[in-house]
Amino acid sequence: MNIHYTIKFWGRKDPTIFEQIINGGKKIVDPFCGAGTSGYVSGLKGCSALLSDINPVSIFISGNLLNKTYLDEKTVKNLERELNEIQKRCYSVDSGILQEAVYMTYYRCPNCGELVSPMNRENGKLVCNCSKRFAQREAREAVDRVREVVLQDWNGGLRKTNPKEYTEDILINSWYPKRKFEYERNKAFKNLPNFGKRVDQIFFPRGLKAAAETYELIESIDDEKTKDFLKLIFIASLYSATKMIPYSATSGPSWKIPRYWTPPVKVERNFIQTFIRRLRYLNKMKKAWSELVKDYEIFVDYFGNVETGNDKYLSIVRSDARDFEPPEVYDVAVMDPPHYGEILYFEMTYLWQCWLYGKKRDKRFRDFRFWKKEIDVNLKLRRDLSYYNEELAKVVGKYMDYSKKIFLILHNSIGYQFKTTLKLLKEKWDVEVKTVELKVPTSAQGIHGRKKRHLYLLEIKN
Repeated sequence: MNIHYTIKFWGRKDPTIFEQIINGGKKIVDPFCGAGTSGYVSGLKGCSALLSDINPVSIFISGNLLNKTYLDEKTVKNLERELNEIQKRCYSVDSGILQEAVYMTYYRCPNCGELVSPMNRENGKLVCNCSKRFAQREAREAVDRVREVVLQDWNGGLRKTNPKEYTEDILINSWYPKRKFEYERNKAFKNLPNFGKRVDQIFFPRGLKAAAETYELIESIDDEKTKDFLKLIFIASLYSATKMIPYSATSGPSWKIPRYWTPPVKVERNFIQTFIRRLRYLNKMKKAWSELVKDYEIFVDYFGNVETGNDKYLSIVRSDARDFEPPEVYDVAVMDPPHYGEILYFEMTYLWQCWLYGKKRDKRFRDFRFWKKEIDVNLKLRRDLSYYNEELAKVVGKYMDYSKKIFLILHNSIGYQFKTTLKLLKEKWDVEVKTVELKVPTSAQGIHGRKKRHLYLLEIKN
């Protein structure tokens, strides 16, 4: 049972780090809960925990990973039957089912209009035969061409088929989101996709159809807990319907870097098969988890209302860390805030929030303006390092009144940022700094090949 394999979430830490922090504590509070790792470890250790986060998607992920919902085998088999029908409608190709298709993207020169191969590059720029050098975003258009198609025959065998026979004339009748990648009107994301201005434009046509029909199937279910559990699986599988999976002979398919980047050589995967595998894995994990926390009360609230149990509990509440008022004093406060400007969580969870908000406009996810209150470094939004340090210090100061110990986890790829944060904290409190070695690969190890070997763990005392 490993929470890391449930859903991709940038910056999630090795559970052993939280085990070291908790170290005998009975009640834990975490105002930057992310995907709920601190609550997961609290359950393993028999502790109670109060988790909060400003991001509604974080509350959704944490709540559905840590609650006791799982599906019986009959329900799983019925779902698989319906999902296989969607698969036939979306991925049937030339008497087989699509397993993967490899694409190469060509870019139309803004000067002469010719298509330029992504391999024709000098110093990061595309180079056309007309001598024009240009960035991908400067191209008139991007044209995807299929290079290889792998099918599964009806008897289960794999074979390659002629890419010329692979067509993409796909009709989508089900709902899907079409929101632009922007904070608000005319304020685009800091990290825009290299192609596509809307959410739907980063999907392959077959993947978008499969995702839209699967979403429609989930929405038709009456039981709300089952529906939310399946939506968790849905967003965890969603990357496999997009153009964001780079072609690689040495690594598995995944969302590789923390932005909506579509590589020039990419792989189309079978979303339905990804969903079914994720369904099996998560359901098995949740069944074991529900037995482990059978004596716990579990509360989830998206509107700032706190509930705690009389004995053991896990309470997950949406709230700004600066405004939240815990109902009691906790043994340990653990804080794992955003990574300066490395990962912009509003942007990174936006794709999921658009689907979760959905056709019916689920009120839990209607707040698309919480980016205004995030604690991070984002010069596009005029949030610099001073802002980050001052706001983080406010949270630390607040939780001095609600916890016996405070542990702050920090990591980044630019050393001076950490030094300025540490200097400010030391001016206010007694701070002990430890380094924690990273024993397992996580997205906290850096991006774009810059691997981190350790994190900084700060114990802060009055």
